[in-house]
Amino acid sequence: MLRGVLAGAGCLALLDGCLGVAFPEGLLREAVVLALTGAFLVSLLVSGIFSKLFSQHLSSDSERFIAGIGLALPPLLSNWIFPFYLSLFTIPLFVWLAPRLSRYCPIRRISWPAALSPYLVGVVLFLTPSSFEDLSNAQSPIAFPENSESLAGPNVLLISVDTLRADRVLALMERLPHLRELQKRGAWAPFGLATSNQTLPSHVTMLTGLPILQHGVRDNGDKVPEKGIDFLAERFQKAGWNTAGVVMNGFLRGGAGFSKGFDVYEDTLARRPGIYGTARHVTQDYTWLGWVSPFWLSSIWFPTLLSPPVEDTQALSDGSKALVHAEAMLKDLNGREQPWFLFFHLLDPHFPYLPPAPWAGSFFQEDSIPESLREHGASSWDLMTQLKDDIRLVDIVEQTAEQAARHRDARTAANALLNLYDEEILYVDELMGELIKAASQNNRPMVILFTSDHGEHFGEHDLVLHSRGMFEELLQVPFIVVGHGMEAGQMSITPHLEDVAPTLLGLAGLSTEGLSGRDLSNTKEIKVPEERAHIERAGMKLTIRKGDWKLLIRVRIRGNEPLSLHNLKEDPGEMKNLVQVEIDKVKEMMQMAKTAISHSSGQSERNTSQEQKALLEHLGYVEERN
Repeated sequence: MLRGVLAGAGCLALLDGCLGVAFPEGLLREAVVLALTGAFLVSLLVSGIFSKLFSQHLSSDSERFIAGIGLALPPLLSNWIFPFYLSLFTIPLFVWLAPRLSRYCPIRRISWPAALSPYLVGVVLFLTPSSFEDLSNAQSPIAFPENSESLAGPNVLLISVDTLRADRVLALMERLPHLRELQKRGAWAPFGLATSNQTLPSHVTMLTGLPILQHGVRDNGDKVPEKGIDFLAERFQKAGWNTAGVVMNGFLRGGAGFSKGFDVYEDTLARRPGIYGTARHVTQDYTWLGWVSPFWLSSIWFPTLLSPPVEDTQALSDGSKALVHAEAMLKDLNGREQPWFLFFHLLDPHFPYLPPAPWAGSFFQEDSIPESLREHGASSWDLMTQLKDDIRLVDIVEQTAEQAARHRDARTAANALLNLYDEEILYVDELMGELIKAASQNNRPMVILFTSDHGEHFGEHDLVLHSRGMFEELLQVPFIVVGHGMEAGQMSITPHLEDVAPTLLGLAGLSTEGLSGRDLSNTKEIKVPEERAHIERAGMKLTIRKGDWKLLIRVRIRGNEPLSLHNLKEDPGEMKNLVQVEIDKVKEMMQMAKTAISHSSGQSERNTSQEQKALLEHLGYVEERN
C-alpha cells in the first residue's frame, strides 16, 4: 500500500512545489522541498489507515498511485480554489474513483526506487544552498538617469524616523548634538501632528500632502491607492530632480506602492522580513507539512530549511545598514548637475529596542525590570506580550493581590523600557549626523525636514507599543525644517504631516497645486490661526481636534459613537473624559466629523497578501487592535 501511495503523492507534490503558487518568487527550492516533505509525512500517516479500510478496494499499485494523487491534491487546490477544509474532499473522492480510473493509468507496477524517486529530488534540493540570502539581499542598482543639463534648485532631504515621540526628543535635546544643531538652524515646533498611530497611513499622508480621509488608507492592513494621488517623488522627478529612497519598514517597500517616482528605491532591509514571513505563512496555510506540524515545531524546522540570517532581529533596529545605502547614493547624487530628493526612513527606535554600544547602558539597567518579568529579556516580544496582558489588569474592578502585583510590575517594566527607548534616540542622533554630513558634500543649498510617523506608549493610559489608542503620546511627532525661506525659531502654529509635501515643494520653488497641506515656507499661510480641524484615524476610530478640544469617535455605519472628549490645554495628559459633561461641544464636534467623513474620498482596499500578513506579525501588529 505504502509504495503506491508514496509514488502518487510524491509525483503530485513535485508538481505542486514546481508551481509554487503562493511562495515568494525565487524560492523554488523551498517550495519543492516543503511540498515533498509534507506529502511524505502524510503518506506515512495515512497508508496504515488505507491498508486497514481499503485493502481490497485499493488492490493494485495503479489504484494506490491514484489514491496517493488524491492525498497530495488538497494543498494544490487550497492554493487555487478551495479553503483547506473543503480541499480534503479529494482524498475520499480519489479513493472511490481509483478502481475506475486505474484502467486509464499506464502505471501497473511500482518499485521502491520509483516510489522514492520524487523524494530523492527533494533530498538533493535540500542539500543545495538556499536562495533566500541572495533573494532577500538583492539591492537596487544605483542607476540614476544620465543628464548633463544643469538645473537650479536645492537638494531636498526628507527624514522620517519611525516611532519617534516628540516629547522624548525635546527632553533629550541637550544630549542630541546633531538634532540640536538642526533645530538651531531651522524652524521647529514642539510637536507636529501625525495622521495616524500607524506607519502606512501616516507615510501616505507625509508623501502625498493629503489628509487621511482623502487618501483613504486607514491602517497598516490597507493597500496604497494605485491611482488618483501623486507622490512627492513623482513631483520632484517630473521637475528634473534625481530621486532616491532608502527605507527599513516593510510597509514602505516598493512593492506596496511607495517606489512611485523614485529613480532608485532601496528597500532591501524592508523586504527581508516579508520574504521570510511570507514563505513561513504559505507553508503553514498551504502545505501538508504546515497542516500536520504544530506551529511551535515549524519554528525549529523552518529556519533549518530556509537558513535565515541570525541577525534578523538586530537588523530590525540597525539603522547603520540603511545609512550605508544612503551614503552610497549620496556619493553618486552629489557628483551630478541636477538637484536631488532623498527620502530616508529609519526604523529605529521601533521595538525591539536594541541600542548598540556605546549608547547601550546610558540610561537603562537590566535590574530595572522587575524580577518577575526579567526572564523574558528586555527586547523580547515575550516580555511585550506579557506587559500588554498584565498592564490591562487595571480594568478589573476587584483585583486580587496577585493581579495588582502583576499590574504594578508591568507599569514598572514599561517605565524602564522608556530608558532603553531613549538610548535608541541617542543612536538615531548619531546616524542623523552621519547622514547630514554625507548629504552636504556639494555646494548646492539643501532643504532638510525631520519628522516621524507616530509615537509610542510606555505605560501611559495603561498601554504599550502604539497601535492601540489615539492619545497624544502616539500622535505628537518631532518636526524640524531647515532651508532657505524658513525662518529659524519656534513655529507659531502646529504643523501636520500633510504639510510635509507642500512645504518641501514650496522650498524647492515647485507648485503645490492640488495638495491639502500647507506650505510652511509661505509666511502668509503659517500666520493664519488654527481654524481648520485636524483628523487622525486608525481603523474604525477617528479623532477630530479643533483648538484645544479633541474628540475620539468610533466610526459606525449606523451612526458614529463619541468615546472621549478632552481639553488638551487644561488636561494635556488626557485623564479627564468630558464626553458626558460638555454635551454641546460633543454635538458640535460630532457634526464636524460627520461633515468631514461625508466629504472624504472613500477608503482603500484591504491588503490580504501573505506578505502583508507576515509583516503585520513581524512588526507586532497582529495582537494590536483598536
